[in-house]
Amino acid sequence: MFRCKPLAVAVFAMWTLLVWANRIYNIVEKDGGDGVDLARAIGFVVVGLVVAVVAVRPMPAPLAHRLVSVAGWASIALWATRIVTIPLGDYSVGFVVVHLVLAAISISLALWAMRSTRSLAAVDGASLGDPDATSDHHRPSTGTDVVDPATTRA
Repeated sequence: MFRCKPLAVAVFAMWTLLVWANRIYNIVEKDGGDGVDLARAIGFVVVGLVVAVVAVRPMPAPLAHRLVSVAGWASIALWATRIVTIPLGDYSVGFVVVHLVLAAISISLALWAMRSTRSLAAVDGASLGDPDATSDHHRPSTGTDVVDPATTRA
């Protein structure tokens, strides 16, 4: 089970929720978007909530890695698109800079969270595509539990 939650997963969840809840506020309260923008923002709030669940609930490491990876790649895909489309749009320099910084932070946190859950899944013995991976109870001996034949004679 995935018991030791990496800080990266919690930070990625909080950042995603902060960014996209703020986007919903801007759309609703400041009339800063349309229905498509609102649907995208709500979708990413759901993504943030899924990652938050991974951060607080015990679950198998491979499942945690899969959930965080899907969320991370969704975030990376969105921001990779936005860092191209926003500078090409009719926006102020300040708006473009702020969104480039948001993109850089979001992509970095997504990669950090995915890397941390992958390493935990590998330590937990998850295959993650490697059929030769072993679980904890099948790992080779470190030598401390090897029985010396000379000591077993009665």
